[in-house]
Parts: sequence; C-alpha cells; structure tokens
Amino acid sequence: MKVELSEVIGALEFTNDDMSYVYDTKTGEILVYSDDCFDAFDDYDDEEELMDELENGDRYIYLPEQFDINEYGIMKDFIRTVENPNEQNELASAIRGRGAFRRFKNTVNELDLADDWYKYRDQALERIARGWCKENNIEIIED
Repeated sequence: MKVELSEVIGALEFTNDDMSYVYDTKTGEILVYSDDCFDAFDDYDDEEELMDELENGDRYIYLPEQFDINEYGIMKDFIRTVENPNEQNELASAIRGRGAFRRFKNTVNELDLADDWYKYRDQALERIARGWCKENNIEIIED
C-alpha cells in the first residue's frame, strides 16, 4: 500500500466534525466520508452495505480525525515556541474560552506571526500523517 504524503496532509487539514477521510486499501485513494456524501464509494449498492464495510471491514482505514489531530494542542505547543513573553501571553489569553480558534488566528495575524504559525502547524500535520502511515504500514510517496 502506498499514498502520497501531500494527500494525507491535505485530508488532515480539512477534517472536521462533519467530514472524515478514509484510505481505500484496494485503490490507494483517500476518500471523503460524511453522513450525506457517499458518492466516492462506487462499489456499494446502498448506504447500509457501505457502513458495514467502514465499521467492520478491512478495506478502509480511517485517517486521524479532528479529535486525534488536536489543533488546540498544536496551538498550545506553538505558543511555547514564541520567544517574546508578551506575545506568548497574548496568544495564551487568546485561546481561553469560546471562540479560541478565531481569536488565536486574529492574534497570530496582529502579532505578525502567521507565517511561523502555519509553518509550525504544517510540520505538526506532517508528523501526524507520517505517524499514521507508519502505524498502518502504508508506504509514503514523497511529492
């Protein structure tokens, strides 16, 4: 089994509560799966058959989901890398309470740390993607 690293990372970037991704061990493709989107799964006659395969079969391997990725944890780890204590404090305050993700992004932009943040986030997603591939014995194709 093989997969392009960039495809795994791309899937991780777009994973959310409503959308998951699976790796098809038969075709080597990454497919999007959501409660209302089964278009990519041509081999199944109905939703029940597909659900049974997704839950009990060995053809599809779920990619890490939003909970596994833990972007909040990635943000906390990033804050520790910021050298300026005032900026660290501002970012730490931004991630407290409701709206933490939006406030964090706004603060990162205000502090002119957006490039650093996205580089850090990309590296974290790459580590997660590589770990998932290793755990599932899937060979990585480098871009």
